[in-house]
Amino acid sequence: MWVFGFGPSAGPPTAVFDGLVSQPYPLKWIWRITGTGPLRIFATAPSGTRVNPVWGPTRHTGSNWVHPGGEWGTGWFFWEKGCWRIHATRGKTHGDVFLLLR
Repeated sequence: MWVFGFGPSAGPPTAVFDGLVSQPYPLKWIWRITGTGPLRIFATAPSGTRVNPVWGPTRHTGSNWVHPGGEWGTGWFFWEKGCWRIHATRGKTHGDVFLLLR
């Protein structure tokens, strides 16, 4: 699984953001994941609240971002400081991305 985020950046490969503000516009993230079937994705906020994307996952075609698997876009709001977990599943393939918002 690979992810590419748009918006404020701490520079790859770090997923730590100081003062990240995504309101009123969601941050766009692009996902590549192997497996079969649709992408299922949700986040868990630091408080334990389960959060779905604001939009997506939306299947992409014709991309020039070359990695194995299918490609989808998602939009997210991150409003709570602390460690966020984003969990993605596609068939038997699954993975997690952790984002620290300070």
